[in-house]
Amino acid sequence: MRVLIADDEIKVCKLIQHLIDWDEFDMDIIGVANDGKAALEAICDRHPDIVITDIRMPNCDGLELIKRSKELFPDISFIVVSGYSQFEYAQQAIKYGVKDYLLKPLKKRELENVLNGIRGEYESLLEEVKEREKINFMVNTSKAQMKENFLAQLLLDQTNLSALKSIGIEDINKKYACSFREGYFNIARLHPYFGGNSVTSDTIHFYLSKMNQLTKEKMSVLCEEVICTVYEEEVVCLFNVITPDSFKIERQLKHVKIDMSNLSCMIEDVKVIVGIGGIVQDICHIESCIWESDSALLNRMGKKVPYCIFYAPDEEEKIQSTDFIDMQKRSDILACQERLDIEGVKKQVLSLKKKLMPYRSNGKLIFKCYCELIEILQFGMKSFDIILFPDYLKQYRRMRTYEDVFNWIIAKIEEGYQLYTENKKEAVSRPVRDAKQYIYDHFSQNITLEKVSDQIGFNPAYFSTLFKKETGQNFLEYVTELRIQKAKNYLIQTDYDVAEIASSVGYGDLKYFSRLFKKNTGLNPSDFRRLYN
Repeated sequence: MRVLIADDEIKVCKLIQHLIDWDEFDMDIIGVANDGKAALEAICDRHPDIVITDIRMPNCDGLELIKRSKELFPDISFIVVSGYSQFEYAQQAIKYGVKDYLLKPLKKRELENVLNGIRGEYESLLEEVKEREKINFMVNTSKAQMKENFLAQLLLDQTNLSALKSIGIEDINKKYACSFREGYFNIARLHPYFGGNSVTSDTIHFYLSKMNQLTKEKMSVLCEEVICTVYEEEVVCLFNVITPDSFKIERQLKHVKIDMSNLSCMIEDVKVIVGIGGIVQDICHIESCIWESDSALLNRMGKKVPYCIFYAPDEEEKIQSTDFIDMQKRSDILACQERLDIEGVKKQVLSLKKKLMPYRSNGKLIFKCYCELIEILQFGMKSFDIILFPDYLKQYRRMRTYEDVFNWIIAKIEEGYQLYTENKKEAVSRPVRDAKQYIYDHFSQNITLEKVSDQIGFNPAYFSTLFKKETGQNFLEYVTELRIQKAKNYLIQTDYDVAEIASSVGYGDLKYFSRLFKKNTGLNPSDFRRLYN
């Protein structure tokens, strides 16, 4: 708290300054005045919280100072320190709302008690203000959330749009804490397109939150009511204006773009495009604005794309997706997939890309062709148990350019073919792995090719060929190598005699085991033990 001392006696001023440990009270002496006029000027300039003043001072006495100061700053706490104990002085001071009336000579304890009381009131007042601000913040936050929920419900569920028709604008305002007025309504979608793969979900979330906040601020200047929310990786804005003016709307939205460009140091490769629906005069018809704003964004694939794309009603469509993807095209793609001709599939997709290129500004046509192409490619991979394009509709919303669309399709085709190849390789090698595990678990027993083949459900002749192809050894070579390795370990690590070791690795004939061991190691078992033990 800030304290001003006013007394015409310099010694009294110095006494008050040094009588109290002001730091202990969390207070600062901001000035000393020796007459009433100087004190009033200091109060006006420096806005103290506490003024300790004498009654009798030149130019303007203490009572006049209190009266005039209270008229200007009613929250100032005055403490009167006077050598006069007349009743009328004290009564007048109390009338003006002083905190206390202390007599000279001033006692430290009395002044400390008054200051403690003032500080307690001040802290209580601060708590009240904080609590009030907290409540106001919660109320405002709650109202803002209600508005966002209203918009989110409209975007999520078409039945909510139908429900609007049964209630008026006043009921909507009451129910959702909105401030809509009779006028015009529209929807704008601000969609950021992020380039590269290095942008994290946290960064995207931060970017969208910032854009949501800025859109609300900029559009509030122009609109009677504006509601913004983050929905499916874009900011959706519902605005209500008295006079429709597309130029002003576009200008305000461009201010958002300019302010968001300050984040280029964080996200370099990002481009925002805005899709704006047609204006309606009744909020009950906002449904058309919702799909129109989405439809406007489809036209982002053209050669030169403006920042704001306004919805324009379609003229009679003379060009259809069937002009590009006919039955012959479908058959050609499926035939390539059936043969697993990956290059052939890519060639078919790239020829479609080339044929569609002159029409890429026709967003609806490009989107229809995209969906039909995906459907064909998905169907062709069904027999291979591979899903090529999960969430392909969501992925389309993330792609900004015509090139992005076909690059992604080609990449997914290559990825699917690679996955199929790996799965096929995995399917071929799994029986061999199972066989090797069985051999490892039963190498000490009488193990044969027929027995292992039967165990994994394969024909012995086919299994023998498959095993040689996968391991580079025939069945007998593999089993012998495993048994000899186990025998080496026993010779080095145990005290078993050679006959016991031969039996434990599957050989009942000691002489045969010794010959086989020497053939594979160059030493008979006893010499091997002496050499390595």
